[in-house]
Amino acid sequence: ENLESYGSASSVVSQAFAEEGIEVVYGFFPWKRAYKLAESGEWDGSVVWTYNDERNAQFIFSEPVIISRDRFFYLHANGFNWREYDDLKGLRVGIPNGYFFGTAFHEAADAGVFIAETYGNDHDNLRKLLLGRIDLYPIAEDVGRHILRQRFTAEERALIAAHPLPIREVPYMLILSRQSPESERLAQVFNRGLAKLQATGRYTALI
Repeated sequence: ENLESYGSASSVVSQAFAEEGIEVVYGFFPWKRAYKLAESGEWDGSVVWTYNDERNAQFIFSEPVIISRDRFFYLHANGFNWREYDDLKGLRVGIPNGYFFGTAFHEAADAGVFIAETYGNDHDNLRKLLLGRIDLYPIAEDVGRHILRQRFTAEERALIAAHPLPIREVPYMLILSRQSPESERLAQVFNRGLAKLQATGRYTALI
């Protein structure tokens, strides 16, 4: 709510609709309430969500607004490289409560391929990484870098790297309520506007 243009995803949504002459008004709510308000049609939609079958029954999904890439953060001084989960043998990997990084990641954790340490939130885990209490921390790169900018010093940030190989890439979409007869049209309008942003290069600038 306090970021310029409400962050990159909201900025893309606003500008894509603006391409088609539609102004977007935002409200800010906890995730569950935002979902319910959009589901009921009280609000037209919500920004931004991943696809699943349950949500698809209630919402029309747009084309991807942003692609989030989960990466392993690690300390420069330790060095780190990986191609498959077996490369993580013996390493301590922090996992925040309630997060999902894909079936293969969690199967490897459950099988004991690496030492999984489930704990707290992103900030606390990045602090643990900095202190050397874990070896790796998986996080959406844009989220991780934002937290580092907001909560860590420049000297601390310089100690932490993100591995270029993503754990997974996740598309996040605008969802529009199936309760509203306008949603099908709005999805088409948004997708047209988004395509224009991408074709002109403005999408990349916004992100």
